[in-house]
Amino acid sequence: MKTNLKGKTAIITGGAMGIGMATCKRLIKEGCSVTVWDLNEKALQKAEEELAPLNGRLWFKQCDAEAK
Repeated sequence: MKTNLKGKTAIITGGAMGIGMATCKRLIKEGCSVTVWDLNEKALQKAEEELAPLNGRLWFKQCDAEAK
């Protein structure tokens, strides 16, 4: 299914690894701007290196998104 996400922005919690990373890649390929949130700083750095070549609008934030 092809969608047009140009002009949309997504916040992906846990986006530096696994399903979150796969989601980021898909959204970028669909034209979406992506903000990647993750608690793991090293994983965020690696995610930035991996996602940057996809030429999307990206932001990275180390944070704990747990609801308390």
